[in-house]
Amino acid sequence: FLDAVVDGKTVMSTTNQSTGEVTIIYKATKTGAIDISLDTWSTSNGADFALDNITFVDTTAVDPSLHPGGSGSGATPGNDSALTYNAGTAGSNTGPSFGGAIDALAGDDIITVTGTDLQNKLTIKSNYINGSEGHDILKLSAGTVLNLEALTADQTVQPIQQIEQFTLQGNSAMTLNANDVLSLGGVGTNALSFNTTSGGSASTSSSGKVQMVIDGTATDVVTLDSLTSNGGIVGTWQDMGKTVANGHSYEVYNHTDTNAQVLIDLAIVQANHFTHG
Repeated sequence: FLDAVVDGKTVMSTTNQSTGEVTIIYKATKTGAIDISLDTWSTSNGADFALDNITFVDTTAVDPSLHPGGSGSGATPGNDSALTYNAGTAGSNTGPSFGGAIDALAGDDIITVTGTDLQNKLTIKSNYINGSEGHDILKLSAGTVLNLEALTADQTVQPIQQIEQFTLQGNSAMTLNANDVLSLGGVGTNALSFNTTSGGSASTSSSGKVQMVIDGTATDVVTLDSLTSNGGIVGTWQDMGKTVANGHSYEVYNHTDTNAQVLIDLAIVQANHFTHG
C-alpha cells in the first residue's frame, strides 16, 4: 500500500496490487515549507512499488495573500507607494484576510499597516513582511506596539525583512537594538545621506553606516537597546547630534561597536519619548 502525505495529511491511499495515474491538487492555507512524503506499508512481509513522471504545477492560491505582494497589494518590481498589510486587532481578526505574507519586490516601496495587532500577527511563522530590494518604508497604524527584539529573537526566518524606515503615526511604541538595525537597515541610500551632524558628542556622516530611520510624532515612544551579548560585541549608542536627511530633521545615534546608525525623528526626541542603552 502507498500513502501520499501532504503537510501531515494523507491525501491519497492506493489499494493492494493497483496501477494507474493520480493527480493530487493541494490548496495551501499558509506560506512557508510544506512537507510531502510517500509512505509505504504492508500487512505481509514486504511491499514493492514503482513511480515515474512526477511533476509539480502551480495553481491559483485560494488566499491571495500567499502571492508575492500580499492580499490585493499589487506589488511590482518598481516603486510602489500604496501597498497594505492588514494586521487587524488583537483577539478578533484572525481569518485569512488578516496577517499573511507580503513581498514588496524590488523598488522603493511604502507598506501601510492597517490595524494594531502587528506584533501578534508576526509571531505566526507563516506571516512576514519583506520589503525586498530598494529603500522600503513600513508605516504603522496609530496605537501599534512593536518590539523587534522579541520578533527577531524567536524565529530563524525573520518576520520583518529589509525594511529600512519605520513611520509611527501617533500613540505607538517601538523597541529595537543594534542587531535589528544591522539586519534590516540599508547602506548607501542617497536620500538619507548626510555629511555632518551638530550638537552631539562628535560630528558624523552616513558614510559606511547601516542605517535605520524612525519617523514619528511627539506622542510616539522609541526604545533603542544596547546589545547584552553578541559574540563578545556589546557596545552602546552614542548621540551624534542633529542632521537633515531627505528634507527631515533627525537626531543621529551611532553604535560604538558596529556600523549601525539610527536616525530618530526630532519630534520623538524633543518630547523626551526616546531612550537608549
